[in-house]
Amino acid sequence: MDDFKSFTYWKNRRCAADLQQFRSDLENYIVQSSYSWQADAVIEEEPAKDAKFRMNRALHRVTTAIDAAQLPSIVIYTPPPAVGGYQQHVDLLRNLFSLHQFQIGQDRVIELIDRAIGIYEEDRWPAILRTINPLWWFWKGLIFVSSAPFKLLRNAGFDTARIEDSFVGRLVRLAVMLVMLFAAFLTVLQLLGYLEQFKKLVGIGA
Repeated sequence: MDDFKSFTYWKNRRCAADLQQFRSDLENYIVQSSYSWQADAVIEEEPAKDAKFRMNRALHRVTTAIDAAQLPSIVIYTPPPAVGGYQQHVDLLRNLFSLHQFQIGQDRVIELIDRAIGIYEEDRWPAILRTINPLWWFWKGLIFVSSAPFKLLRNAGFDTARIEDSFVGRLVRLAVMLVMLFAAFLTVLQLLGYLEQFKKLVGIGA
């Protein structure tokens, strides 16, 4: 899973904008809908239905942004003693429109979104520095290329989760990174006009 600290300036802004819009739609939905704690169905006015439609379409992006901000969206629900039952893990986002059944207010989701927005706003300046840093892009390129063999296997239908995290998988990624670093080093030497001297130094082509 991507971390918010690996996002470019543009992706940082996009995540913050998605969260802001989702928050606005959720506020409108709360105002334009009603329910009782005992009811299963929610009474939704037309504006609430429109807001719900937009939120459902944006839910995947919002969930990804909150996960990348490393904020937990799962809470533990304990039924009242009079009702009975067992504890459950409830995902606030994926159960957004049925939280009343767990006696959880949707304001909990607004608090979660506000925290995520704060994280992206605080990371705005570091995101700018990352985006204009060529070394950061080079490092991202190393990570992307070193993961390419495993992505090819996944696309072919293989389960590479265990392989990629294993000692052999990490060794493969390290080997690919070292090859790329050495190739980049040779390219820089060639651009500076020192490639032939380096070859003589290491005994290549002598």
